[in-house]
Amino acid sequence: MKKKQVLFSVAGLLLILAIGLLLIEVVPNPPLLAPELRPTAPMIGTWKGTARMSTIETTSSDLEVQVEILPNATVTGWVGGAKIETARLANNRSWLGRRLGLRTDYIILGEAALPSGERRWEFQIPLTLEEGTFKGALFIEGKPRRISLFRVQQLSSGMAPAGKL
Repeated sequence: MKKKQVLFSVAGLLLILAIGLLLIEVVPNPPLLAPELRPTAPMIGTWKGTARMSTIETTSSDLEVQVEILPNATVTGWVGGAKIETARLANNRSWLGRRLGLRTDYIILGEAALPSGERRWEFQIPLTLEEGTFKGALFIEGKPRRISLFRVQQLSSGMAPAGKL
């Protein structure tokens, strides 16, 4: 009888531990177990794209996004007509999230404000770096938009290559 009680106690403890690990992976942004991000060379630089509500065609609700990721993981730039005031790039999952296939690899967490100062909001951009492009979503006030950010090419003439902006 005691062996059964011990087994049930151990099983209960393991279940509580598993639920706790899952919660600390899913609830906070970024997850508590996610390591501090040190951006690699392919991440650092200026990225530009359009956040779309629909993938069918360009609409008036589309937002142009331009971000610059700095070596210290700070992010500057613009979301629509709002200037990013404070933002950072962080890991968006820990070893557990990666193992379970939860979340994207990275997330930009920040705050932006219109130049007039009349409106300010928090935003999140969960991203994965795939084949030289950041792909993910832009969330402003809970409204998701699909986004792909392409690296802005720096040319000596100051002109950007066709099709990249």
